[in-house]
Amino acid sequence: MTEPVRTAPFPFDAATSDRVGCALENALLRHGESREEMRLAIEACVESLWAQGMTPEGVVITMKAMVLHTARTSPRLTRTHSLQAADYFMEDVVKWCAISYFRER
Repeated sequence: MTEPVRTAPFPFDAATSDRVGCALENALLRHGESREEMRLAIEACVESLWAQGMTPEGVVITMKAMVLHTARTSPRLTRTHSLQAADYFMEDVVKWCAISYFRER
């Protein structure tokens, strides 16, 4: 079993990590569209962690840490915005992790 990751670097390729960052930056500007963008980005991460053998609990811990890390390290001009988006979406992130982890493959 793969252990949860609480700090960077996170076990994703650059494209997957960048997808979460872009979704956070756009999150509060275009709520409806960005919610879907964020969900799809989280699902891609969960799929990667599932394939690596991480437990469901580990996935949730890793994804929460990754979203907060991404928000905290975003460019200074969008950092406050990204942190607000991370807070706003955190409950959804947990829900999306569970749904994606346990979906039929």
